[in-house]
Amino acid sequence: MTLVIRPAKVDDLALIKDLYVQENHVLSIESAKKLLEKMKLYPNYTLFIIVDDKRCIGTFSLLIMDNLAHEGAPAGLLDDVVLDLNVPKKSIEQKIMDFSIQQCSRSHCYKLCLPNESMAISLIGNESAHFEQHGKCFVMDLEQKMKCDKSNLSFRPIPSDLVLRKARANDLPVILSLYAQPDMDNGKVLIAEKAVAIYNKMMTYPNYTVYVALLEGQIVGTFALLITPSLVHQAKSLGIVEDVMVAPKTQGKGVGKFMINSAQQVCAENDCYKLVLSSNLKRVVAHNFYKALGFQQVGASFLVKLPVELIAELACSMHF
Repeated sequence: MTLVIRPAKVDDLALIKDLYVQENHVLSIESAKKLLEKMKLYPNYTLFIIVDDKRCIGTFSLLIMDNLAHEGAPAGLLDDVVLDLNVPKKSIEQKIMDFSIQQCSRSHCYKLCLPNESMAISLIGNESAHFEQHGKCFVMDLEQKMKCDKSNLSFRPIPSDLVLRKARANDLPVILSLYAQPDMDNGKVLIAEKAVAIYNKMMTYPNYTVYVALLEGQIVGTFALLITPSLVHQAKSLGIVEDVMVAPKTQGKGVGKFMINSAQQVCAENDCYKLVLSSNLKRVVAHNFYKALGFQQVGASFLVKLPVELIAELACSMHF
């Protein structure tokens, strides 16, 4: 089997529609055209198609998003994997992962998040695979949460003296000091000039916002929230939370819960179907915190680190 992985074009939508029928996904060609145009507004958000002898056997989306933490290294998100039911699933999934890691490596990402439980388990459990786990992915099904809470109370920030607002460029020194904590970047943070440049780039994304939580006028927490369209869920969007940090002196006082509840509210207002985040394996306390708020552990994140032999192989061609 000779596979080609390439960015999807408008002319591919009829093939993709036939593929989606197998998974009971309804694809409107006109809506899909508009969504592909929306995806182009993001600096690095692509729907890829997997072709075998002119036959579409799979699709997936790959988002690479800038951020201010981790010394400015971007993060990748591999999602919306749809495969033909008649193809060897495990081998195709590994090829998708190889390809995605390569793309992330080119963009100097530090991790690739995969909120797909069965695919992540398959990759982690495969002794021949070379993917090193970075952390765990957590997903909140916002549609289900809304059904279970018709009053929508769960989307209201907890009563407190906390205030949430969008971050400004002059907030960056305080935000970077939050990232410098031992369980995040351990003192390794961006220099001011580079932080401003990345922040300005982030502000060019559609629906990408860095938030700060304030208590008595002082910044005590921060998180970033990116909202993106999804081809599989055409009428819905996806929310991605990154870089959730709370000042040490206010940890355990409801700041984290306030920020996550606020992120849920923003996602609900933007008709998101799910909220995704990933957390380093060593942040066990954070994992329990997310579960307590209603997140389910789904999938994993992987370090973007290619073995030398794979770099040489993939550099030759985008064909598998």
